[in-house]
Amino acid sequence: MIASAVTHYRGGRHTEADEACDRVLQRSPRNAPALQLKALLALLRNEPAEARVLIDACLKERPRHGPSLMIAGRAAKTLKDFSAAQSCFAQAAEISPHDLEAWLSCGSAAVAAADYPAATRAFERAATLAPDNLRVQLGVGEAARNQNNPRAAVAAFKRAVTLDPVHADAWFALGQAQQDVKAYADAAASFERVLALSPGDSGAAVNLGISCQQSGDMAGAFAAYKTAYALSSDTFGPIVQSLTTGSTGMLLLNVERLRERLAGA
Repeated sequence: MIASAVTHYRGGRHTEADEACDRVLQRSPRNAPALQLKALLALLRNEPAEARVLIDACLKERPRHGPSLMIAGRAAKTLKDFSAAQSCFAQAAEISPHDLEAWLSCGSAAVAAADYPAATRAFERAATLAPDNLRVQLGVGEAARNQNNPRAAVAAFKRAVTLDPVHADAWFALGQAQQDVKAYADAAASFERVLALSPGDSGAAVNLGISCQQSGDMAGAFAAYKTAYALSSDTFGPIVQSLTTGSTGMLLLNVERLRERLAGA
């Protein structure tokens, strides 16, 4: 009967798969494969609480089953129980140390749980398995930046944009890390790349303005800020905050005049 449920699942017939699992569980309420598949189906229906109940029951029957632990981690992460998710993914990675997805999931959950040393260890382990994987390098960079190691973050994000030169998020992350090390001209170039790939990214425009401003290019900064404001008026606050730093000599900025200038008046 479980074979029928799996066949339905693989064929995309999820309702039939769920019903077949129910028939198995009517006969054998502790059937681990049926509980596992029902948990996965619950996740696909965006019912993480139900998935968690089912997968916990499954894990009582086979506590060290890697695929079940991965489902448990996904359910916990969806419920924003990041520490529990991290624990599940870490156990899955321990059981299957060559499972790249387990290490990546562990690292991602650790970041969400603000356990940055654990995130670094997980992503570094993933890097030993797949050094040329974009998600690995993004994870290594994010963990490094969260641990106040911006130079390592820059190196990882540079590898990421080399792996995928049209990945806007990777360029954005690189720009932020370059700002951290005060490489403002490089950061400006990265944010320009983001805008070339994603012209509607107002956050990239603001950061381009900040980078130009910090490198002494106020004309470039105002041009970028005008772009940001045109894309979203919500950027006005960050723009004002940036312009009223001591380095600009604009501590007594006329806010309304600035708004008119950004709007093109």
